[in-house]
Amino acid sequence: LLRREAQKRRLQRQEQRAQRWLLRGDGDWGPRLEEYYCDLYGDATRCPLAELPANASNVLQTGGETRCIFDDSTPYAFQVVPGSASRLLVYFQGGGACFNEDSTELGLCSTDAAPYSPLDGILDPTDAKNPYVGYTVVIILYCSGDAHGGNVVRDYEVDGSSVVQVGQLNVQAALDWVAQQQDNGGLNAELDDLVMSGESAGSLGVQIWGADVAEQISAKRVKVLPDAFVGVFPETYTPQLIYDYGICPWFSTKAVREKCYALELLMPDITKDQLERLGDEVPYMSMSSKEDEVQIAFYESIVLTCGGSVDEVIGPAEFYDQANAIMEQYAPYNFVNFYVQSVTRSLSLGPSLAPTLTRSLSLKTQTLNLRTCTPSRTRSTSGRRRSTARPRASSARRTCCTCGCSLSTRSSRSARSAAARRAPARRGAGRSTATRSSPGTARRSSRRRRRSSPSRRRRRRR
Repeated sequence: LLRREAQKRRLQRQEQRAQRWLLRGDGDWGPRLEEYYCDLYGDATRCPLAELPANASNVLQTGGETRCIFDDSTPYAFQVVPGSASRLLVYFQGGGACFNEDSTELGLCSTDAAPYSPLDGILDPTDAKNPYVGYTVVIILYCSGDAHGGNVVRDYEVDGSSVVQVGQLNVQAALDWVAQQQDNGGLNAELDDLVMSGESAGSLGVQIWGADVAEQISAKRVKVLPDAFVGVFPETYTPQLIYDYGICPWFSTKAVREKCYALELLMPDITKDQLERLGDEVPYMSMSSKEDEVQIAFYESIVLTCGGSVDEVIGPAEFYDQANAIMEQYAPYNFVNFYVQSVTRSLSLGPSLAPTLTRSLSLKTQTLNLRTCTPSRTRSTSGRRRSTARPRASSARRTCCTCGCSLSTRSSRSARSAAARRAPARRGAGRSTATRSSPGTARRSSRRRRRSSPSRRRRRRR
């Protein structure tokens, strides 16, 4: 069954490659002609930003030691949309993960460098609703299956091809090119604004690389927007999988490196290290759906391909609880999460850009003080204005964001139900009823009438 499924995946991959890529005359793979194409040949000084067509998709093949996961995969490349010289968006592409032989056989990760076409969401240079329109965009394409963090040659083959996962080298090649643009004047030596984002596996890439990108690219303001992957993984198997990616020597923090070698490292440990290195001056805003089917499916795939039992698999409610537990660990930092009551993923690329990013997630004006519990006003994803107040001390589960600025573990459905329960009391105040009420009910109704009297409302407003 696994072999048949793997063969089906390979055929799909070949069809997708044929749609996006064509065989060039020199026998190598290259992108279709709708994207401008340039070869770096391992030299970051080639293909300067000033020579690339502005506001258009440009594909830069890196060369050198970079590569995708299989021997017959496309060469590695990254995508550039030239824009402002002072504002830069670095976006990590998603595409699943291949973490052991079974997951690689099943094709649970992208294996070719496939440029985004068309450009949507925050990558679209023509959408007036896009808060980052006009930015220079560097899209780090993903075809290594290692959440942009691996550096390993696996000890197994798939269909006669070696399995090489060097996401570290791929990302670093793109960052070296960006740094070279700051040196040659294509980008300002110190950017006004640096934004990092990514969806799905790219969200994990942002959580792994955020501080390192900020250290390599000089900017006055830095903002981080992981999208659609909180990092809910089974703790029994995750440390071994992280170790097997060959990422342990790469961590610059000694404590993280030691936990990695000791097979004790989890994804929240990596993210907390990034938050500490970035500091309080860098806003860190996560986007996630409450019932993310893809994250739940990858949780199941890890359990079942690593020898676990069906009893270890989680559902939407357990996923939501574990995600909240992770968010609580980030509460001491300049961090906030935006939940959406949906199974929709990749908010940064989807049609919800206008109500979600433009109103709530745009960090161009930093109006939220995420470290102090001062009441503020934000917009929910439905676009309705609501007030965010200090959370109750007795509500432990609802203090994921200790400041209560934007994160609320109470679903919008529950909030609407509570409002509906309160509404009849307000509408029915002062009305006669046919049924006889108890003395306690009468006293409560009297108190409600007094609370809703015009004089009390005026006092509350004052």
